[in-house]
Amino acid sequence: MDYLGYVQTWLWIWGAVSTSTVGVVIWALIARLPSVIVFVLALGAGVLTLIGLETALVIHEKVKELLVKRGWRAVIALDGLRSIGDVLRTRPVTSEAELRAFITDVTAFQAEVLAAMQGAAPRTDIAWFRDLHEWAVAHDVSAYNDEHAILRAALEEKLRRMGQIAGRLEARIK
Repeated sequence: MDYLGYVQTWLWIWGAVSTSTVGVVIWALIARLPSVIVFVLALGAGVLTLIGLETALVIHEKVKELLVKRGWRAVIALDGLRSIGDVLRTRPVTSEAELRAFITDVTAFQAEVLAAMQGAAPRTDIAWFRDLHEWAVAHDVSAYNDEHAILRAALEEKLRRMGQIAGRLEARIK
């Protein structure tokens, strides 16, 4: 179904170029200009339409190329953030001050992941990563306290989701 975009682009270009040219052709016929001039005007409309179509196709390919590059940059960034998240997940927390630092680092990590996904991943995937609805906390996590256990479990779930999103991105751009 990719060709439908080309057809639609061609129709828009043809419509924009030929509308004004048809007006000129009608004016030329009403003004009783020679048929050679009317023919040249009609031929010009066809040539401009083809030039516009080729330009639109080149622009479409360039945009697609830029989107692929953006997707690869996101996959690479998410891969790097995966290791940062693993280190963060396994960081020992033994005091309230370390817990507050852990919370700050988890928040910063989530912001970095969301920034890496922005523009490359679909909005539904970004929302799926950001919001942990339809998710149950595993209670067998060893941690400093309940808040730390919940954060570690949430971070683990977010890392799992981030891996799935990176996999889908990579599959889409290949």
